[in-house]
Amino acid sequence: MTKNAHQNLVSTVQKVRGPSRLTEIFFSRGIFSAPHLLALISNLSLMVAFPAMAKTVDEISVKRGEYIYTMGGCESCHTDESNRQLGPVGGVKLNTDFGAFYTPNITPDRDTGIGGWSDRQFLDAMKKGVSPEGEHYFPSFPYTSYTNMNDEDLLDLKAFLDSLPPVSKAREPHELDFPFNQRWLMGFWKLLFFDQHQFQPVSNRTESWNRGAYIVNGPGHCAECHTPRNLFGGLKGDEHLAGTKNGPDGESVPSINPYKDESFKKWTGEDIVFALKTGMLPDGDFVGGSMGLVVENGTSKLKDGDLSSISEYLRSPEMPGSDGLLSAIHSSTNNVPGKLSAGTSGQSGIAVGMLRWLTWLFVIGGAVWLVAVFFSGNRPDNRKEDASDLVPLEKRSNGID
Repeated sequence: MTKNAHQNLVSTVQKVRGPSRLTEIFFSRGIFSAPHLLALISNLSLMVAFPAMAKTVDEISVKRGEYIYTMGGCESCHTDESNRQLGPVGGVKLNTDFGAFYTPNITPDRDTGIGGWSDRQFLDAMKKGVSPEGEHYFPSFPYTSYTNMNDEDLLDLKAFLDSLPPVSKAREPHELDFPFNQRWLMGFWKLLFFDQHQFQPVSNRTESWNRGAYIVNGPGHCAECHTPRNLFGGLKGDEHLAGTKNGPDGESVPSINPYKDESFKKWTGEDIVFALKTGMLPDGDFVGGSMGLVVENGTSKLKDGDLSSISEYLRSPEMPGSDGLLSAIHSSTNNVPGKLSAGTSGQSGIAVGMLRWLTWLFVIGGAVWLVAVFFSGNRPDNRKEDASDLVPLEKRSNGID
């Protein structure tokens, strides 16, 4: 900065702010020289820009999370229709063969909701089915599908939930009889029916098809209602999306797998998109029951591209193979994305399979033993009967002699 320019700057500052000793010292000693001024302005700009940038990133994450919330149909299960203004405070009842389950409060209330959860705890709940206290969740909470989701989508979902107003509302206790109310048993259930892994795209399928597979088997958790379950509540992988007469709340749920249902096989891609967007079926009828809520709160609000991806996947879903002799008992829909995943380790799969076989042998062997003990304790002692029968024979024999 030249001497004349420096004097002009000092003069300008003095006119604006008035003469001060501090101003004279700063400028006379060159503290506010051109390089110093540029550095100061740059630092001040960064101080202003960083909070704005962070705010922008948070807003983008919240916006994406809201879309994931819609894609998952979270409102249908976590919002009481009679008190929608409260938000996702839970309390919705789900009747099953094992008893009645009540959905929890997922607002950011620290005492009754998820406000005190860390990112890690949220991911563990969604992908492992484990609470912050380390307890197993019942599979009425579809972590068996959410495990396929990537961390970014789940953390965006958490960002949206954290942005909602906190509402204090304790969850109602589940109505379950023994032994279905024992959470520790879920550890064995998971070993048999839960495959924890993230969805991986299939290389020989289109990007759109993979997107549809991710939505259907992940956030959309379609299989939880559209796939029949075995005796223990595990989803039958070899009946993926084949429909069931015993769905949630006793509803009959139709097949959405063209390999398992001839009528759905006739649906075009446009039919599927239109049904998901409006709820109207190709025959002019409308979906009802819980599917009506799915359309109203979820699929009708999805982007056209995502609806097309879902349609593409449903017209040619990847089919899992049979799990062998015990496939009727041990089958999990999570095997579908697992077998689709290119990253699944062969050795790991063999080890898990052997462990499951051993577990089933233990369970079946224990059941056979219990049945044997039960019947042996309720039948007459054959040895005593035989001994009493021999007495008169001896007497008659002695009499003959």
